[in-house]
Amino acid sequence: MWSGCLLGLCLATALAAPPEAPPAPAKPAPPVKPVDKPTPTVEDPVDPVEAAKVLGPVEVDVWSQGKLSTEINPAEFDIPVEINPYVMQWLKYWTGPGRPTYARWMIRAQRWRPTLHRLLQSEGAPKDMVYLAMIESGYSTTARSWAGAVGMWQFIRGTGRAYGLKINRWVDERRDPVKATRAAARFLRELYGRYNNWHLAMAAYNCGPGCVDGAVGGYGTTDFWTLVKRRALPQETMHYVPKIIAAAIIGKHPQRYGFLDLESQAHSAPIWPSVAVDASIGLDVVASCYKTDQGTLERLNPQLIEWALPPDGTALDINVPLETQGASNCLMRLR
Repeated sequence: MWSGCLLGLCLATALAAPPEAPPAPAKPAPPVKPVDKPTPTVEDPVDPVEAAKVLGPVEVDVWSQGKLSTEINPAEFDIPVEINPYVMQWLKYWTGPGRPTYARWMIRAQRWRPTLHRLLQSEGAPKDMVYLAMIESGYSTTARSWAGAVGMWQFIRGTGRAYGLKINRWVDERRDPVKATRAAARFLRELYGRYNNWHLAMAAYNCGPGCVDGAVGGYGTTDFWTLVKRRALPQETMHYVPKIIAAAIIGKHPQRYGFLDLESQAHSAPIWPSVAVDASIGLDVVASCYKTDQGTLERLNPQLIEWALPPDGTALDINVPLETQGASNCLMRLR
């Protein structure tokens, strides 16, 4: 997030050629490759062999732009979607060279989507913003960009703290899927309030509000596609919104685009209880109370960096396995 505008790159990328849709090729392949492949998740690896099982043939004639336009029902989405050359470019990529990557992401999507939908909706953001998280990180809680953005929603440090996420040497709540999702939803909702336009809100999530403010003010329009045609935004941002839209279109009807049997490959994200644990207690000690191993607690708590609770005297809520006999009393004795 915002990486397109770091290190003085905004001017250079804004002057780059806008993404153009190629003529319909014999094989579905876009003219460019994605520039922001997320780091694979550590806590939720997807076996490439298993991912390959969900790949099937793309429906015949699906690449007729007219057919896609008539088959997409805007009422199925709570973000604005349309088919145009920029979106078509990414539809072709995700169903062509990028299909194995999208298949892995879709398997993780089945795991996380119900929880993310609930959290987004509770904060007043569109449920289809789950596809923004897909493009940001592939639903990896441990993803880290070259610009230092972290977690499923790829918050940079300053923005994460501005939206209430604790970040220090002990804890990085950008990696907490629940807290980070709530923070991202609030940020997106505020961006929408700023522009009254979800396309621009998504663009600002990528390159920053200042970047979008400059483009809107400079060209006197709030139409994202007009700003793309006028090369008013960084190249990364010009790709970013079409990628999200293409991911959402495929995600609504994956079988139509050759992604099969996703339900059998998915595993729902379990709802783990959280407990308040006093400061400076090692996870190995907490694990012993719950008759589990430290590795399990580490997987349940990607926000913990040092695998011990911060020694600042404040109790911290951590996720634990389901209650085992005597676990609560064990924790009480540690206080």
